[in-house]
Amino acid sequence: MGDALREIDAYVLPTVGKYSAYVNVDIDKFSKENGKAPHKLKINVYSPEDLDEGELVRIGNELEKEWGRYIVEREQARKFNRWLKILAPVEILLISGVIAVDLTALTPPGNYLRAVWDVFFWGLILGLTGMIPGIRSLRYTRKEQRAKQLLENWKGTEFARGTDAEKTKRVEELREYFSKMDGREVEIYRKLKNYSEETRFMPAYDFYKWKIRDLKEEESFYTKHLPASFKGKTKNFLLGVKVESPTIVAPVRNMDKG
Repeated sequence: MGDALREIDAYVLPTVGKYSAYVNVDIDKFSKENGKAPHKLKINVYSPEDLDEGELVRIGNELEKEWGRYIVEREQARKFNRWLKILAPVEILLISGVIAVDLTALTPPGNYLRAVWDVFFWGLILGLTGMIPGIRSLRYTRKEQRAKQLLENWKGTEFARGTDAEKTKRVEELREYFSKMDGREVEIYRKLKNYSEETRFMPAYDFYKWKIRDLKEEESFYTKHLPASFKGKTKNFLLGVKVESPTIVAPVRNMDKG
């Protein structure tokens, strides 16, 4: 028997200068549902015009590169939070011990009041400094393991022109809308995002939302996870390092009408 075929969609969407092929897939969700067994990936491409072989290869390469980079970032984040995984169970035992002492060494109702106080006081302090990010880090480790399993079981990629009439219509309408636009780049993307939301073309909405953010801030792993600002450092300390699912985008030729 051959490998199972798993299908995802890619949309060729207007961007300033060249169009962009956006692969509508979340690696965390996809690896959880499809990563356990060997499979081939089929990408259904919705585009105003057929893509040539080089453009399709570029999409496949970008997908492989971003998924590989995602695993590297997860590994770095795991090492960054390694001490939190050790600290979390220690703090849970410490709080449990303090509460046990309260309930056995003191008499009612003072023991109950002291236990409640310790739950809130020590739970707040220790929870924010170790337990919460430690538990979250364990969950992130599972995502990393599933992503690695996905890449190990990924046996190749093939492309096909998308056949869903409604999705094809949305791509054509977006090109038509874009052909009448002008103005600043960020403003164009904001209008495209709003238009996509109005027409319920949610993959395009997600893409332009990402595109606007990408224009405003360009971050590496270290600027995200070792931020210079006090706010960023505090957020990482309290909640642990967060690695987002990568956005897969590959440039293709200009397809402007006219």
